[in-house]
Amino acid sequence: AKSITPFYGKTGLNAGLILMNLTRTRQFPDGGWLEVNLRAYDRYETEIALADQDILNIVFSQYPEKMYELGCEWNYRPWQCKLGQNYCPITDNEGTSLIHGNTRAFVTDKEPKFKAVFDSWMDYELTTPIRSLYHVIEVNMAKANIQGLNLECGTLANIDDILVKQLKRYLDIYD
Repeated sequence: AKSITPFYGKTGLNAGLILMNLTRTRQFPDGGWLEVNLRAYDRYETEIALADQDILNIVFSQYPEKMYELGCEWNYRPWQCKLGQNYCPITDNEGTSLIHGNTRAFVTDKEPKFKAVFDSWMDYELTTPIRSLYHVIEVNMAKANIQGLNLECGTLANIDDILVKQLKRYLDIYD
């Protein structure tokens, strides 16, 4: 019987966004970061389906004290706002700190709100005041409403606010 690849925490890690302290990885126990990762690969090679994500889950299932998890607002993905429900409730009040475009959310029309934010950033010139970016994002998200393509996250009543609240807060502080 095939065994289950170990995973970190209750549901496992998503390796789409990982910030690492390189000093601490150099001090990793049991031979160091590279050695621990190679052992995980060697032991579970035939069961690994998601490459680096599976290896990281294996390693941190063995060393959970070495992982510091950021809240879901630091890796807000389309599955967190499906079917009119926000599965990352802190963002209702705080907004997102980082939007993750997995499942091609930034480049297809499947999640127009995510794409609107991404397109706004892509067109943004760094020498332009950031307030103009905020206004472009607002306009692009309003157009996403008009298109009527909001199949998932767009059905969430406060999705616009969730996606831009942190940027707006930044602008309010520094104006």
